[in-house]
Amino acid sequence: MKFLALDLSLRDLVIVIAEDKQVFFSENINLNKNRAAVLFANLDHAMKSIGVDFSDLKFIFSTVGPGNFNGIRVSLSFIRGVALGTNAIAAGISTMECLARSINTTRNIGVIIKAYPEHFYVQWFDKMCTAITKPELMQINTNINIPLKSEDLILVGNGSSAFAEKLGFDGQIIDMQSPTSSGLLNCAKKEILKKKLRPPEPLYLRSFEATEPSRWKNSPIVR
Repeated sequence: MKFLALDLSLRDLVIVIAEDKQVFFSENINLNKNRAAVLFANLDHAMKSIGVDFSDLKFIFSTVGPGNFNGIRVSLSFIRGVALGTNAIAAGISTMECLARSINTTRNIGVIIKAYPEHFYVQWFDKMCTAITKPELMQINTNINIPLKSEDLILVGNGSSAFAEKLGFDGQIIDMQSPTSSGLLNCAKKEILKKKLRPPEPLYLRSFEATEPSRWKNSPIVR
């Protein structure tokens, strides 16, 4: 039962092609600005190098965020398109959990991803990488409650150093810029065992304001 898993939500493109007990392809590729081009070129190379076709895949996964909106949009659109043209099942996996599963530790884990100045995406996991809170957007200058003992905690993610400095956390920090391929692999395997897969839809944690279209858009004819 072959599957493909992709992460395009942070610094790198991460590709894993595997089945239950064998990994056919696994790589982290540094991204430039054209995320779609990097995805298509490297995925085409990966599939051809191992002789696997999209029609061979049972599942195709993409991380849903939080992270780079454009990267998430590209990878989710891609797996949806593949699912429409094949018998593959498209599903989403958590970027936060992939980061948590990217490290080998006996401690609880706090995953911290940069959002925008003074803001971080945060989620807390236990020693088995089971989420104990939902992912949330935090403003660093507000009163932040850490639901785990600091002496039994490790912070992971591209925002972990800045987050730790703001809170005065002096425990272990791993400034990880993207999930590892093993973290992505382990998340995909876990999802396959679930009865209900996560929909391939982006995770939005940032609020936004929608305004009414301007009058000229409603009435574009000048009288």
